[in-house]
Amino acid sequence: MKTVQGKIILLITLSLLAFAPIMASAQSQDVPKTLVEFSNTAMLQFAQNPMVVESVKAQNAKAYTLSRIKDVDEDWKASSSIKGYMFDLMRNRCSYALMNFQNDNKFVVEAFVMDNKGALVGLTNKTSDYWQGDEAKFTESYKGGSGAIHYGDVEYDDSIGEIVVQVSVPVMTGGKAIGAITFGVSLDRWEQR
Repeated sequence: MKTVQGKIILLITLSLLAFAPIMASAQSQDVPKTLVEFSNTAMLQFAQNPMVVESVKAQNAKAYTLSRIKDVDEDWKASSSIKGYMFDLMRNRCSYALMNFQNDNKFVVEAFVMDNKGALVGLTNKTSDYWQGDEAKFTESYKGGSGAIHYGDVEYDDSIGEIVVQVSVPVMTGGKAIGAITFGVSLDRWEQR
């Protein structure tokens, strides 16, 4: 009898372990605890910046279709230069707020804000694509409107020659996520701050 109960307990335990990554926080094991604390305080606080919130609200109100967003995304990815509309996105009020945050936190090597579909609202550097809506940095931080902090994989960034992790936080208003922000953090600079 004990053997059958032991097998059942083992099967239940293994079943629960299979779902553990879903229930666990989206936190990389390689992210320093001090950066997690910074994410939970300073990054979440910045996500409440009125320039960010108002910019996201304004873009959400335009109700761009996913088809339109994907058309812009295709043009964005195909362009090796910075076109006028890209420059406008990089020089709006939301982008200035991001640049100020980046300037105050030298370990942040890039930052961008997304609307409720994952389209860019503001950014500090040209990203490889305009639409982030199909990537974990958006889906896991926007979380269907509930919001959460998401930590990407720790990776070596060839463009700057440093180890970087993307930390994504929701832009919240009225207890609901209306968009998200991704911060690219150099772990080398984080340790040297």
